[in-house]
Amino acid sequence: MWDRKWSWLAGGVVLAGAALLGCGIVTPFLVAAVTFLPEATLLERSGVSRGFRRSLSLGGSNPGIAMTTIVTWVALTVWGAAVGEATGQAVVSGILQLGEPFGTALDWRATPYLLWGMLAVQPLFGIYHVLLYIDARTRVEGWDLQVGLMAAASESSR
Repeated sequence: MWDRKWSWLAGGVVLAGAALLGCGIVTPFLVAAVTFLPEATLLERSGVSRGFRRSLSLGGSNPGIAMTTIVTWVALTVWGAAVGEATGQAVVSGILQLGEPFGTALDWRATPYLLWGMLAVQPLFGIYHVLLYIDARTRVEGWDLQVGLMAAASESSR
């Protein structure tokens, strides 16, 4: 009655459940480790391994910032897609009276308006992310004190 295929299926379900549980537990720590990797490598001009350690020290101290960053990116991208689609459809079908030449996103089609909206908000997220990086450096390392001391040192050397 209990065939081999059912035991494989039960094993697969248990393995998939364990993987999902592991992702739910491990993912916040992985995201916290790589949240500031682009900023640590580009702005601090370091290699990937040193940038990874820097990102881990900045994001690992507060994994809530890392998860907030991901949630903000998803929310901002969805908002941009919705606004881009609505604006594009309103202009093309409402003002220009051309109908729906590309279809709509409600038909599960990736319209140019939807893609434009998703891409248009990415610079906003980039600015937000750099500000989060500066905030994390300030909170973890007292970066504002370092910048102030460097400015005072350059003024005193004149």
